[in-house]
Amino acid sequence: MREIWTIAVDNRQVSTCIIIDMKGVMRVKTSVRIGVIAAVVLIAALLLAIIFIPSDSSIEFTVTDALTGGWVWGMTASTQNKIVHGFYQSDGLPVPFKLTGLKPKKDVLLIQAPNYESRQIPLHLKRGANVLSEPIALKGVAIEDLDAFFVFEKGEKGGWTLTLRAVNSAVRAIENHPPVPLLLGVRIHSWESSLQQSVEELNKQQLLYQQMVSWQWDSTPETQFRLTAFVNAKDLAPFAGNRYVFEYAIFVPTAKAIEENRVEELAASIPIGDDDMLQWAHNNSDLVTLYTDVSWDVQGSL
Repeated sequence: MREIWTIAVDNRQVSTCIIIDMKGVMRVKTSVRIGVIAAVVLIAALLLAIIFIPSDSSIEFTVTDALTGGWVWGMTASTQNKIVHGFYQSDGLPVPFKLTGLKPKKDVLLIQAPNYESRQIPLHLKRGANVLSEPIALKGVAIEDLDAFFVFEKGEKGGWTLTLRAVNSAVRAIENHPPVPLLLGVRIHSWESSLQQSVEELNKQQLLYQQMVSWQWDSTPETQFRLTAFVNAKDLAPFAGNRYVFEYAIFVPTAKAIEENRVEELAASIPIGDDDMLQWAHNNSDLVTLYTDVSWDVQGSL
């Protein structure tokens, strides 16, 4: 004997076949439609997706100094109340930073550092890992409490290495300041150790060298004074002696000049070889500050 019933289970029609065999034992056989099986498979897939696909986001990025390409001291990066700090980094290229546990959405990454321009980087965070392929370049705009530069010469093979040390109002060296696009002018005069160190005496000596000199920035963590330059002895006029006086004119652009990208304009107009250099610096005091230094009785190169 066989009867087939159709019943409703959770709004789905299920065909149920009830079979009673010869011994009067009732057996039930249920066939569920294919749609029910597909629903089960879909639910399982969704569960796997929830387990294995990350629900939050992360962002990886690098921050560099716009002028030198090196790391940025005292950098702070933040978004969604997540913060990372940067100080010394590797001897080579800056290492990446990473912020994790972020919500996937559009947001802003704020980058700040002492005496640098701040940057706000738009983000479109997707689930999982996000990477900014281009470094975020910060522009240094000032050396805090800068009062003077002291320049030290070291005789090398073929010339002199110049080390520039920024000094504050307490006459202490300023460390970990940002590199700014300063302009370095150098004059070298002939000299004799027996002469009196005075401007009047210096004006009587032969001018051997007068140029704007390029400088380098050493980002190696253990380096204390990072600004250096080199003067090639071959560029000096002939001189029979072995003692010199080095005069320095260091022009530091103001934050205004840096932000308005006027440094090249200033470099082209500096009258380093003229007596009106001080007047020029005074006339452009909103764009540049002049610092001077003199080193007497400097020994010749090796």
